[in-house]
Amino acid sequence: MATAAVERPAQMARASASGKVLFVILVVLLIALNIVYFAFLRPTGNTIEATQAVPGGKVLEAIVLNERQTVALTSDNRFVLVEDGKAVSEKKLDKTVTALDATPDGARLIGGTSDRDVIIWDSQLNELSRFQVNGRVTGLKIAEDGKIVVGYGIGRFTGKFWVGKFDDQGQAVFKKQIGQDIATVAAGKTASFYGAVNGDIGAIDDDGKQLWRTKTVKPLLQMDVTADGRIIGADERGMVYLIDPATGKSIWQQKLSEYKMRMVAYDQQSDKVVAGDEDGMLYMLDMNDGRPFYRADASASPLRSFIHTGADNLYAVSSNGEWIRINLGLALGAQRQQSINTLVIAGNALLIFGALATLVVTVPRLRVPAVRIGHRIKDSRVAYLLILPSMLLTIVFAYVPTVMGLYYSFTNFNLAEPIKFIGLNNFVKLSSDPFFWTGVGNMLLILVTSLIKELTIPLLIAELIFWLRWARIKYGMRVLFIIPSIVPGVVGILLWKQIYDPQIGLINEVLKAMDLAHLTRPWLSDANTAIWAIIFAGFPWVSIFAFLIYFGGLLNINREIFDAAAIDGANPWRRFWEIDLRMIRPQLRLILFFTFLGSVQGYGGIWIMTRGGPGTATYVPGLQMFLQISAANFGYASSIGFVLALVVLVITLMRFRFNEQPDA
Repeated sequence: MATAAVERPAQMARASASGKVLFVILVVLLIALNIVYFAFLRPTGNTIEATQAVPGGKVLEAIVLNERQTVALTSDNRFVLVEDGKAVSEKKLDKTVTALDATPDGARLIGGTSDRDVIIWDSQLNELSRFQVNGRVTGLKIAEDGKIVVGYGIGRFTGKFWVGKFDDQGQAVFKKQIGQDIATVAAGKTASFYGAVNGDIGAIDDDGKQLWRTKTVKPLLQMDVTADGRIIGADERGMVYLIDPATGKSIWQQKLSEYKMRMVAYDQQSDKVVAGDEDGMLYMLDMNDGRPFYRADASASPLRSFIHTGADNLYAVSSNGEWIRINLGLALGAQRQQSINTLVIAGNALLIFGALATLVVTVPRLRVPAVRIGHRIKDSRVAYLLILPSMLLTIVFAYVPTVMGLYYSFTNFNLAEPIKFIGLNNFVKLSSDPFFWTGVGNMLLILVTSLIKELTIPLLIAELIFWLRWARIKYGMRVLFIIPSIVPGVVGILLWKQIYDPQIGLINEVLKAMDLAHLTRPWLSDANTAIWAIIFAGFPWVSIFAFLIYFGGLLNINREIFDAAAIDGANPWRRFWEIDLRMIRPQLRLILFFTFLGSVQGYGGIWIMTRGGPGTATYVPGLQMFLQISAANFGYASSIGFVLALVVLVITLMRFRFNEQPDA
């Protein structure tokens, strides 16, 4: 026994020394891992660099002429020649160009217009020739044989739309009526392809024969053809497809975004698919399975075109005229870099956890509390299991919605566009929202008057009933005051709305009967009286909740205190100040808290009576939040709710702090 008692401290000392050594090793490994990452494994240089190449006007499309030159088509009908990322010249067009393409050698530029023209320019933007088709051009591509595949038609949803293939002089190789509005076309080696606004896609050979026709989930907005003849398409719901040119069946499809895909292209040099959406996100996809291996927030405006002018010169063009250069090496290595980053994060987490666990086991001041907590949890495991369902329900229905509301306050959440994180934009908007700040002023006025009403009349009634001598009368009076509470609150609000009616309302009728017609008012329609009419509603303001809280507090006071006060000669007024108020301080704090809560969050009565009017005379922040929800501006409404919740949280913490103070 003595030997064991002597050996135990020695074993603990050895374990403590081993634990300290292990802790040092883990810290050294943590430092070494991060040094290796930042010195050798972290990528250097920027993957994306943006330059403003096209000033003025939105860019609709950009077409590569050669390794140095690109032509951009703008929304104000200009051709801008961009050389090495800088605009060097421009030409004003006499037509509205709706589609554009260039020959592989860049010698010719071909565009289709809204008034039926197909125009051919040389590389210096000089017009060579033009011909007309039977309708507005909606899509145009140049085939490998130099012919021009055109989608065109008349009107909208008329069925008068065609896909045709023409030579430079406008002689048709074929014309095929599709029967649906054409959204985009593509040119393959042996067939021409089209996408219609109803989701149809099809293939037509040079004899004008329909090879196949099928559907996509949503209508395609862009199409391109890969080196082996397969079709790439992008639709209006953020989906990218790779389609078999022989059957029209989807080889793979990949959901990338909630926004419209405004750009999709096949990059032959890297054998990758490049896509861009309306929100400015850029994606690069693997050709084999469509898996996105690189994505970046490239621009604040939609991406329109993709150009690859050399081995390392990969560009995306945004609608605001930005030339966004992508470091192709870093982009292609993005998947490998992501795996490295994941491993480094996991390694850091494991090493930090191991170091903390070693500290807890090694240091007695940490080990003893940890062991004690573990024993307590083990001893009370049945109790924890019994309250687990309630805890889970509270988390799901209380805390999760709160966290979601907080998250949505930093987004543009609405029904018009996909959810996007926008940082503090909602709060910046809130800081200059005149409706919100007008509502804050009205809310403070309602808060002050509500506190006065809740701290006076209900307490007075509770005192008067409490000091009645006859028990039956006391009980009867208490019942009489409580009976009105069985009527729904909205009924009382509607009754007061009728009382304030300018034509048949009780107040105006009484004033007329007293020959005081000059004092009548449209009480809820006059900006000078509306807020005070709402405050005055409910007179004589006997809040049943406050009355019962006060009355219960008075009942809990020991009668011996009152007897002692009577012996000392205390009058009712002194007894009220020195005994009653002091002994019901917890009840007073409770009423203060709930009154504050109701004044900050409440808007129901105002909505029923005035809907915030006239103008903003009765606006409150809660009503502004409700109206923003009604308008489907959920992100902005969440920011208002978050601010109000923060105010309530501060007051709640203050209330708990006051509760720690001893009562009389």
